[in-house]
Amino acid sequence: MERAPARTPTQAHRREVPIRPHVAYAAPERLSAAHVLDARSWMLRVFSSEVLSQPPALPNAAWRASLRQERCAAPVKSRVAAHGDGGTIPAELRSAIEERALEELQRILMARAQLRQLETIAGDHGIPIVVLKGGVAALGQQDAVDLVDIDVLARPSEAHTLARLLDEAGYAGEGFSSTQHLRSRVRPGSLMIEVHQALDVGDPAWVAGLWDRVVPIGGTSQLLRLAPQDHLWHLLYHVGVVHPYRRSALRDLLLTGAAVAECADGEIAALTQRIDSLPQHRTVADLLAMACELHGGADVRDRFARLAVELVVIRNCLRRLPLSGQPQASVGISAAAILSGLPDVRREWGRVGIRTIEGSANRPIAWFERIGPRIGRGVRVSVRAVRTALAMALALPIAAVARVVSYRLIRSGSARARAGAQP
Repeated sequence: MERAPARTPTQAHRREVPIRPHVAYAAPERLSAAHVLDARSWMLRVFSSEVLSQPPALPNAAWRASLRQERCAAPVKSRVAAHGDGGTIPAELRSAIEERALEELQRILMARAQLRQLETIAGDHGIPIVVLKGGVAALGQQDAVDLVDIDVLARPSEAHTLARLLDEAGYAGEGFSSTQHLRSRVRPGSLMIEVHQALDVGDPAWVAGLWDRVVPIGGTSQLLRLAPQDHLWHLLYHVGVVHPYRRSALRDLLLTGAAVAECADGEIAALTQRIDSLPQHRTVADLLAMACELHGGADVRDRFARLAVELVVIRNCLRRLPLSGQPQASVGISAAAILSGLPDVRREWGRVGIRTIEGSANRPIAWFERIGPRIGRGVRVSVRAVRTALAMALALPIAAVARVVSYRLIRSGSARARAGAQP
């Protein structure tokens, strides 16, 4: 389900496995799979073309749902303004873009204010903080994109101290920790903050030298960020490996394209070699290729159009299940992993046995953990295994439907394109 821009402690997500299905699957309206391709194709042209093209004639509800799925209304509004509208954009579409862009901008400004507060809190106690992913863009004057939470990295010896300082500033720990981050810190009227003490990037040697390469963030006195090449690698791995259901979002493409712009050609070539060692190397290579095309001003070949369609179908199917909240989202996550391939299914099952930084936030499981660590872990892993098995079982037919629909739609679209190209 979609994560709300501002959440109270009682609204915070409660999950045993640290994943974020919320953004990928939420949509009040039922969205046509064909519509998502048309809307997505136009938005890609807005970002990559020098001329603003006429948008396709789609239902207003389809535009609104597609803007939510792609999470790029604020950049779309900015690019349209830069192009010069000239009456190209219908009034209803302009209204949909502006409404969604306002919501995204509010979250961007909220993140910027919270990071400034975090800078003060950490600076007073001498704790260096590395801002990650979208938070870096939120602090800049350009390339800011929508956020639903704020990710920061602290040294393992200082992460718990930083979390405690946030609690003293009015935040509260909610949800579950992972192998990399503590429980999310939430406060009414604010975005969640996740304090990481490690990063999941599949390369221990890279992580070992990370702190030696961090650089200051311009315009701040205390905040740091990953070096450009490290920042790009983190984005590619986070979207391309950790979260299969986010690979098609234009929001993440824009963020990755901005990261490409900061890297030299030699750094991009080095990352390409590192990508070859990943089980998901084709997917991550496609993400990088699209980001490079976007940065280079070339027409962007949409390598994730099929996934975008499949996510629409998954979402429509989930609406029919008698589930809500985390169980429903887990089914969606599992369906996306099944469609992505065996490496992603294995990764989802691998989450069952993870050892988290903190104990369980589930009271019955926490009780078993107090009785004995081995008993508590056994119960915790068993619960995760049952949840994952049920989610995978429900996801299989949904994934099959999504694959058939996307195949037919992509094939029919290719056939129409070939027919239109014939003299």
